[in-house]
Amino acid sequence: MAMTINELEKIAGSHTTRQASEVKSNWRSIVQEAKKQEVIVTNYNRPEAVVMSAERYAELQKAAKANDPMARLREEWDRRLAVLQTPESRERMMEWFNASPQEIADEVNAGKKKK
Repeated sequence: MAMTINELEKIAGSHTTRQASEVKSNWRSIVQEAKKQEVIVTNYNRPEAVVMSAERYAELQKAAKANDPMARLREEWDRRLAVLQTPESRERMMEWFNASPQEIADEVNAGKKKK
């Protein structure tokens, strides 16, 4: 569902609003305006885009990356995956793939006895 102009304005902070036709005919002045604050571009009073300075875009990208909730999960996944990429892990995995059901059962039972 598309965001309404009211919903966008609640989260936008300091901004101006311009119609798409105005942006099209006054692009240079819109770019200058965007260097000071974001410009919400509307089409029939529906938000279509936001024009901002390159510096503001870089700030937002940096903040998004610094607060990425998936970063820790990706790091943990990469750490666990790295363990499986060692030659020893490959050899051990091949042993398990080639093991008989009885050999697997014996290994499992031996592990239970160690606890």
